[in-house]
Amino acid sequence: APRASPSKAAAAAATTATTETGAAASETETEACASAAAEPDTSATYERVVKIYSRNSEDMTTRYPDVTVLVDQFLPPAPSAPLQGTPDSYADASEVDDAVCESIVIDAESVAFDRETKMILPFQNLMNRKKKDVKLEDVKVNVCVFAFDILYYNGVPLLKKPLRERREILAKVCKEIPNMFQLSSVMVSREFDDINNFLNESVGASTEGLIIKTLDDTYEPSRRSLNWLKLKKDYIEDGGGEGGLGDSVDLVPIAAWHGKGKRTGVYGAYLLACYNPETESYESCCKIGTGFSEEVLESHTKALQETEIQWSGTGAPRSYLLVGDMLKPDIWLEPTQVWEVKAADLSLSPTHKAAIGVADEHRGVALRFPRFLRIREDKKPDEATTNAQISEMYWGQESVKKKDVVVDDEDEMML
Repeated sequence: APRASPSKAAAAAATTATTETGAAASETETEACASAAAEPDTSATYERVVKIYSRNSEDMTTRYPDVTVLVDQFLPPAPSAPLQGTPDSYADASEVDDAVCESIVIDAESVAFDRETKMILPFQNLMNRKKKDVKLEDVKVNVCVFAFDILYYNGVPLLKKPLRERREILAKVCKEIPNMFQLSSVMVSREFDDINNFLNESVGASTEGLIIKTLDDTYEPSRRSLNWLKLKKDYIEDGGGEGGLGDSVDLVPIAAWHGKGKRTGVYGAYLLACYNPETESYESCCKIGTGFSEEVLESHTKALQETEIQWSGTGAPRSYLLVGDMLKPDIWLEPTQVWEVKAADLSLSPTHKAAIGVADEHRGVALRFPRFLRIREDKKPDEATTNAQISEMYWGQESVKKKDVVVDDEDEMML
């Protein structure tokens, strides 16, 4: 959050030329800022402005008015005048002034939350919320903001501080409000049993799982790091063995099949693809029909019908849609959405084209037993999981490392 210079321009546009202070809220891990405006004119006011951004820097402030009103409750008050003598760094958390907050950036997530049962609700509960210009009185589903990290405070960048110190600062400057704003639960241990028990507790609390972080690591924006590892509930569901795919992937629906039986009238299954940034194409990697409720299937069908490609020929209707000849979907779709998907594991497949020529010379990589988790509204199709990442995940499996290569000779799902 840049510090605003006390100029006439800042005074004229206090909400745009200000220092940013804030809270974070999004469907996924997000960063957010809120801010206070410095006014050189003594008659001018000095107000706090909240901004909420997705992980891809999309401004989502107007979607979460219920989060913006929380800021004054969990942060120290804004100063009456610009702070003077801001240090370049803090030696430790004891040097942090928690009496006033001029600027702050925190990493957090907002989730649908039942304040009576004190339980996290399914992500789909937030799907009906408008993407912008939501009025506070129209909010039907409560959210709770869980703060993970702090990146900036009162003009001081904190990215290079170790995690243990950042968490101390976060706890010092942010006041928890039960069921509304809370610090994420933390357990420090080197013992496997402790981590396993904590994972079970997190799943019981309706979360996706754990992020295991090195206490002495710095904050590394916009990149994967071995200092942060996901440990998700699928490890429990898959028996905790070698077969479970530890991470989810973000894929793009490029085709669909008409539903049958109870799914008549909607798309019953979809063809998903990863993205190849070198050729700007989408490579098929699974057929999916699991993880959808009836309501979600209806919602997907309604949204994606608008993207149907009129096509009566053979093969894919677009050169940037790479699909095996054995796949014959009923409907082709323009790439518009990104879905988070979980699978049991990855296998080589003669049917799919994902990472063909990268993971294997003649075969692509397919997700086995995929299931839908949620729409990634914060991602565009060209930000989906890449073919290179799919290849890396395939070769990272223990079964493949032991040369027990898995090959799928048939499509992953019969519907």
